[in-house]
Amino acid sequence: MKKILLVILFSISLNTFGNTNFEYAVSKLLVFEGDSLDKSIGKIHSKYGITRPTLKIYNGRTDIENLSKSTAKDIIYKLYWEEYQLDRIMDKRSALLVLDFIYNSNSYNALKQIDKSLGLKVDGKLSIYDVSKINYLGYKSFYEVYSKQRLGYMKKLKNYPKFKAGWS
Repeated sequence: MKKILLVILFSISLNTFGNTNFEYAVSKLLVFEGDSLDKSIGKIHSKYGITRPTLKIYNGRTDIENLSKSTAKDIIYKLYWEEYQLDRIMDKRSALLVLDFIYNSNSYNALKQIDKSLGLKVDGKLSIYDVSKINYLGYKSFYEVYSKQRLGYMKKLKNYPKFKAGWS
């Protein structure tokens, strides 16, 4: 019965919210990331949170120094928002939580943590059941379960001591 309700809520969300939350989510994400070149590991690592390998996947280039904000937004849209169909998430804040996690972590591992936080099958995918439960819970309830799971995951990472101020 719960699965049927989740599928119905998911169907409603697809028809109601579309892609209207992307601009909100990407604007917040880019504020966190900033527009300067990240040299935190001793060499140029990223710009707008986009790494050289991600840029190469997007357009075959590695000149991260020349990355524009509009290209960064397009990369985020195509490789993350569209790829994971984040427009299915009704609340823009919940969509931002998911985008931020998959964007800043290994997406498969991030999605496994989201699965765990939702109490659903852990498969590393953003399934119809995941999205339906996120939409059913609403932002406040989703944030409560999600933030605990994400912080627990982040604390296990070897770089946590170095970056914990920005990750916590």
